[in-house]
Order: sequence, then C-alpha cells, then structure tokens
Amino acid sequence: MASTYTASPATPIDQAWTHQQPLSEAVILELLENRRLAGMNLHNAQMSGMDLSKVDLSGADLSGADLTGANLTGANLRNADLSHARLVQANLSEACLNGASLCEANLAHSQCSNTNFLGAMLYRCDFTGANLRWAVMTHTYAVEAIFDGSNLRHGDLRWSNLSRASLELCDLEDIRLDKAKIRGIAMAQFGQERAMTAQASEEGIAPSLKTAEIVQQLQASLIAA
Repeated sequence: MASTYTASPATPIDQAWTHQQPLSEAVILELLENRRLAGMNLHNAQMSGMDLSKVDLSGADLSGADLTGANLTGANLRNADLSHARLVQANLSEACLNGASLCEANLAHSQCSNTNFLGAMLYRCDFTGANLRWAVMTHTYAVEAIFDGSNLRHGDLRWSNLSRASLELCDLEDIRLDKAKIRGIAMAQFGQERAMTAQASEEGIAPSLKTAEIVQQLQASLIAA
C-alpha cells in the first residue's frame, strides 16, 4: 500500500507570503517583528495606531487599509498601493512614497513634513489640514486633490498636475510650482487673501508677501490658460 504524504501546516508568516488573503492583526504584528511587510497583501487591514516607523512596506497592497494615527515615520512605501486608505492624523514624516498610489486616500491632518511623494498618484487624495512642509511632490498626478488648510511651505510641486485641485486657505510660502498644471484649480480662497493678511497682522504675525506673489502668479496663469 502506497504511503500518503501529508504536508506540514504552513506558519502564519508562510501563509502571508502567498499574497492570497488579507492578513489578520496577529499576523501583521508577527510580521512586524521580522520587518517583513514588503509586497504583502494588507488590503483593508486594520492598522490604526500601529508603530510602522522605518518599516519596509514597498510594493505592499494597503488599499482600503485603516492606518489612522499610525506612525509611518521614515517608512518605505515606494510603489505601495494606498488607494482608498485612511491615514487621518498619521505620521508620514520623512517617509518614501515614490511611485505610490494614493487615489482617494484620506490623509487629513496627517504629518507629511519632508515626505517624498515623487511620481505618486494623488488623484482626489485628501490632504485637508495636513503638514506638508518641505514635501517633495514633483511629477505627481494630483488632479482634484484637496489641500484645503494645509501647510505647503517650501513644498516642491514642480511638474505636477494640480488640475481642478483645491488649495483654499493654504500656507503657500516658498512653494515651487514650476511647470505645474493648474487649469481649473480652486481659486475662491485667493479672494480672501487681504482678510487673511489682516487677521495675521492682528495676531502679530508678519504677513507673507511671497504667498501674495504666488497668488498673483496662479491667477495670471489661469487667465493665460
């Protein structure tokens, strides 16, 4: 009688590497101990509040994942899929998101200072109230993205597509917009420029002439277009 071979059961980490099923929180925590999240299927994963600082998540499927309040400082998210992900109040400072997809992701009130979004897909991404100081967003596709109330000081958006994006009440001081596409960009906030400057003066804050200059440049570009 021929003997029957029975394969040994796969470990949670082995199952994770098959990329077949979304991972449970227990498996995610086990993978975190080994820093083995690159390329993983984390679709709709519940990862809110997790410490993912400096973790390699490159190429991971994080679409629909809940990363609310997560610490992603210095994380590698190159080419990751974060479409429809929730990153409200997450810390992405100094993280690398080169080539990542953040279509319709929610990054409201997130920390993205010195974050690299080079070539990222930011279609309808929500950056409301986010800190984007010194963020690199060159060559991004940010059509219909929302930047209302965000801090874009020193941000680099050269060669980006900001068509129909909304930048109401943003801090635009020293922003770089060379070669950016801005057709249809929301301009309602610029009518309030004088009121904003007056309020800043009352609060003892020196008004930014550079912001006003940027407003004029944007308006001139729209007229020319």
